Amino acid sequence: MNKLVYVAASAILMFGLTACQRKVTSEEAKKIALEDAKVKEAEVTFTSEGMEDDEYVFHFQNTSNSYFYEISKSGKIEEKQVISMAQNMPEVTKDKTGSSNQKITQDEALQIAYEKFQVSSENVKNVKVKLDKENGIEVYDIDFDAGNKEYSCDISTTTGEILNFDSDSR
Repeated sequence: MNKLVYVAASAILMFGLTACQRKVTSEEAKKIALEDAKVKEAEVTFTSEGMEDDEYVFHFQNTSNSYFYEISKSGKIEEKQVISMAQNMPEVTKDKTGSSNQKITQDEALQIAYEKFQVSSENVKNVKVKLDKENGIEVYDIDFDAGNKEYSCDISTTTGEILNFDSDSR
């Protein structure tokens, strides 16, 4: 009988602790996204916000970037994506064969990505670099894992500019 009482009390206690776990409001989640993006609400335009798969979802932009955030009810950033809105890409001179004479190497692109995500090359695994086109711009499509996160970005082969990036928890 004592065992049954102990099991019932444990179940009630666990349920109570789970129910007491603080959940953030939509406004608090929005503030988390803005702080992570290092922008103020007055500096951006929200294009959409709501709930998706029991997470707060925000899309907002300013003149420089477009932002996408998914934030759990516990306040953890589950996914984020930042896309550069750069429209005035510098012109690249072409040689007589039509190919660009200013091209960063894959190693330079990887170094740019590591610096952006503040990871050390020693801690990186599963590196994938693919030459691709993004909105008519030749890019290195870079994916890698470090710690408990997956990282992804597109870097212009001609300017070294990060055109978009995101990171997800694994």
